[in-house]
This record gives sequence, structure tokens and C-alpha cells, in this order.
Amino acid sequence: MKLKIYLALLLLLSVATSIDLQLAQDKIGANPNCLVANCQQCLVDNSTCDICDNSFYLQNNICSSCSSAVLNCQDCTYDSLTTTVTCNTCISEFVLVGQTCTSCSLNAPHCTVCTYDQVAITCTACSTGYYLMNGQCILCSTISPQCTTCFFNGTAGVCSSCSPGYYLNLYDLC
Repeated sequence: MKLKIYLALLLLLSVATSIDLQLAQDKIGANPNCLVANCQQCLVDNSTCDICDNSFYLQNNICSSCSSAVLNCQDCTYDSLTTTVTCNTCISEFVLVGQTCTSCSLNAPHCTVCTYDQVAITCTACSTGYYLMNGQCILCSTISPQCTTCFFNGTAGVCSSCSPGYYLNLYDLC
């Protein structure tokens, strides 16, 4: 009995140590020897950062999150001359409009992927359960009440699967 308790405690200590090491690596960044948090490449002294991890920018030897400078920004650059952060790309479901990451679903609810052409945001993909038609996301159940997945065939929405207990008929309706 004591041996089982000892082994269980040993296993628990091993797991806790492993978790602590992972948390330390997450805090430190890609380079485990570097003393600067979120730094990918340190100089020889390990206390001066040269390159930050992805989604971070370097300012005064501190790696800051791109999203802290521009909300929902995934990749950015820092200009030390103008001390400005420029967002290059946004996280998924957002598109860069000027220097703002704008939600794809702002103009088209349930839009998950979109583009911006300097004039308008255009939806190019929708959430599951919707299909894209003329830049808008249309609910699959508008085709047939029990339709769960669908697509646009160039003319109309077509149901491709139904709720459990329902099946597609010859007319692609549930």
C-alpha cells in the first residue's frame, strides 16, 4: 500500500515538474536560454533580444504582442524611427483595413474568411451551416428545414447533409 502511494506521489511530482518546465518555456519563448520573454533569438549574452517570436515585435529589448498594439493583429513590424507598430496580417476571421483588424462578419454575419480591396470587405467563406451567395452567408436551413451543411452551385443553395434521422431526397432536400 505504501509503495503504491509512493509511486503515485512520484508520478504526480513528475507531471507537475513537466508542466512547470512547459510553462517556463512558454514564458521564455522559442529560445530557452534567453532571459527575454517571447524572444526567438537572443544575442550571446542571453539578456538582449535580437528577434521576437511570431506575433510579437521588439521595442527596447521587450517583445510585445502584436495584438496589444493593434487589436486582433497576428503579424506586425515596429519602426524604431517613428515608434509605430504596423500590422501586416490579422488573426483568422479578421481582415486588415488600413491599420485596423476588422471582423469578417461585420458586413456579412457568419463570414469566416474575407478580403479587402481598398474599397470593400468581401466575404469568401462562411461558418459551417451556411453557404456563400453574393457575398452573404445564407443559413442552410433556408433550403430545407433540416439541412445542416450546404453549398452554392452558382445558381442556388444546395443541401449536402441533413440532421440525424433525415436524409437527402432526389431534389437535395431533407
